[in-house]
Amino acid sequence: MCILKLQPPLSKNSTALFFDDPLKDFQSEDKTIFKGNLDADGKLNFEHGIELTDASPGMLKAYFTTKVFESGGDFSIDRTSVIYSPYTEYAGIRVPEGDMYGGTLVTGKDHAVEIVTLNESGAFVSSEVEVKVYQLEWRWWWDSYDNDLASYISRESTTPIQQKTLTTSGGKALFKFRIDQPNWGRYLIQVEDKKSGHVTGKIVFVDWPYEQRGSRSNSENATMLTFSTDKEVYTKGEMVTLTIPTPEEGRALISLESGTKIIDKFWLETEKGQTQCQFTTTDEMDPNVFVHVTLIQPYANTKNDLPIRMYGVVPISVEDPSSHLEPIIQMPDALKPETTTTIKVGEKNNRPMTYTLAIVDEGLLDLTSFKTPDPWNHFYQREALGVKTWDMYDYVLGVYAEEMDKMLAIGGDEDGMNRKNVKANRFEPMVRFLGPFETDGTINTHTVQIPNYVGSVRVMVVAGENTAYGRTEKTVPVRNPLMVLGTLPRVVGPGETVSLPVNVFAMEKNVKNVSVTISTNDFFKVEGEKTQSLTFSEIGDKIANFKLKVAEKTGIATVTINAVSGSEKARFDIELDVRTPNSEQTKVQDKVLNPGEIFEGSMDYFGMQGTNRGFLEVSNFPAIDLGRRLDYLISYPHGCIEQTTSSVFPQLYLADIMELDATEKTKIQNNINAGIERIRLFQTSSGGFSYWPGDTYDNEWGTNYAGHFLIEAEKKGFFIPSGMKTSWINFQKKQAKNWNKSNETIAGYQYSDLTHRHIVYTRWRLPEKQNWD
Repeated sequence: MCILKLQPPLSKNSTALFFDDPLKDFQSEDKTIFKGNLDADGKLNFEHGIELTDASPGMLKAYFTTKVFESGGDFSIDRTSVIYSPYTEYAGIRVPEGDMYGGTLVTGKDHAVEIVTLNESGAFVSSEVEVKVYQLEWRWWWDSYDNDLASYISRESTTPIQQKTLTTSGGKALFKFRIDQPNWGRYLIQVEDKKSGHVTGKIVFVDWPYEQRGSRSNSENATMLTFSTDKEVYTKGEMVTLTIPTPEEGRALISLESGTKIIDKFWLETEKGQTQCQFTTTDEMDPNVFVHVTLIQPYANTKNDLPIRMYGVVPISVEDPSSHLEPIIQMPDALKPETTTTIKVGEKNNRPMTYTLAIVDEGLLDLTSFKTPDPWNHFYQREALGVKTWDMYDYVLGVYAEEMDKMLAIGGDEDGMNRKNVKANRFEPMVRFLGPFETDGTINTHTVQIPNYVGSVRVMVVAGENTAYGRTEKTVPVRNPLMVLGTLPRVVGPGETVSLPVNVFAMEKNVKNVSVTISTNDFFKVEGEKTQSLTFSEIGDKIANFKLKVAEKTGIATVTINAVSGSEKARFDIELDVRTPNSEQTKVQDKVLNPGEIFEGSMDYFGMQGTNRGFLEVSNFPAIDLGRRLDYLISYPHGCIEQTTSSVFPQLYLADIMELDATEKTKIQNNINAGIERIRLFQTSSGGFSYWPGDTYDNEWGTNYAGHFLIEAEKKGFFIPSGMKTSWINFQKKQAKNWNKSNETIAGYQYSDLTHRHIVYTRWRLPEKQNWD
């Protein structure tokens, strides 16, 4: 199995550069590239067969998943990756970050765009590149049927506003990017390597300085006010500085809002160009506060074309440093299986805390991309703005003379991205969860027993104390110089002969001669030698094969494998069921005794020892073997409407014909109640019952049968939902009125007639009188 993903060219000098083509949409998918058998040496060569149907946006990385089945039926999974290069050279681009909010570049200024060209190995090479700049004035929500950037750029009506050919000297070049007023907005800077054809690019936003926006006409979002804060994250008690682009003789309403209320509000007289406002963060602003600014101009204003009211909202985060705990873990950097290790847990600043300690196999965590829980992010996550604001300014005549642009906010989430590549482990996973524990600021010591496990574990500490939270983690390998793995089927049958391949792994060079011994309980007998010797000349693994004979009985079989090489030891335990593949058989011997007659006899047991048993049943009427039949009835596994009804209908009358203890009565009552609840799953909107849960069509025979059971269950005191019963009665009335023997086919006549008779019978069984005429 192979999957391709985008991968930047590997170079220590290109970590901040962008190499992918924004015009291409690359989707990765799994593909099986080979299936086959290994040769006698356990090796195999094959062609990868990777082909790209469309041009790639950049360099790729191929992730190979290999599954190899062992001779005993078990299998191993491994994942490796290699670089796959569709181009001989790659163009990269770095756009400088602007000083304005969000990294926006300012108009009227030269911005140095760095361009590089690299070869497949990530080394700088000189090459010719072509640079194009496009102004993006389109909006994808206007043309949802044609919404990709490549389609927009390829239109004949779309031409670059700047175009230049450069030669990179030593793989590097600079391009001066400049946008002058009155232009502003989004721009695409596209770079193409003329030799290889690789294309890269970046979308940037360019805007006027804050102090000049008040004189700008034709705002992209007519009533949107863009302002900034000097920071995005503040601590409690810190000063916040707002910079608001404002006209002269205006007023600004500053409203500080949380998820539930208005914390503070005040008016501010504006100055020409820009107005600054300052306020101090408080406890009420934790974890975040929304700064809502409403800017109002005089109605008689004629100095600019902006509306008399503009507004904007900016969220800022407010943190309390004391809300962060910093747990620490002190433990060895590597662990050994079947040993005891010591883990010490404390707080970096000696603060008290309550915490839990978990040690979990990394392979299990990678299956779901599990991240160590972060309670601080949970309890201090950003709150949504809970204050609604509205006014009537948009309805005031003359507030805006030009066409009003619409605003659309879109968003997304990165949840599920960057999932780790799973590396499966052939050894039993390790999971330990300890706690909760408390510490008064000192170091706590925990002793943990490491089982017979080899792999990698993540040690996680999640802590909290009052309103402070924290977490930490450490990944630790668990390995042994000598390891052993045995493979057997999940179950075996009496008298069978099975092979036991034992994989022995020498992980260090000092492991040379290994003695492998197996021992079993009385359910297995070793055929041949119980001990074998293996010799290693280098790090690797070898297989020792044993043969086992299963005893003629059933139960739990155990096998213990021990490997010894000098002072190094390894053990592997296997436990499995020995079960007979044949179904249970019953023989019955009966005898009718006359008054005064004595019965003497012996039971001839058959089958294997331990799988047979006998019962003596005495009755004053002919035996019907109720014990065995009751067990079968209660455990009936099938689930259509007929089978469900058949499994619970007879249980209504068991107490009438045989003695039941309290446990059996409770079990039967639970079965009947569960049966009634399950029958509800079959009811359709018309009131009848379908043959299988979820079907939309009614089954007439199943509807009669299940309804009959519900009637009798209600008479026995079981609760039947009134809506369920009423809907069924209405369905039966309709079926009874619509029945016509002359309309039935010959093939279906007998069945339909029987169904109609059952409808009439269930009407007669109802406790209340029904008028179905």
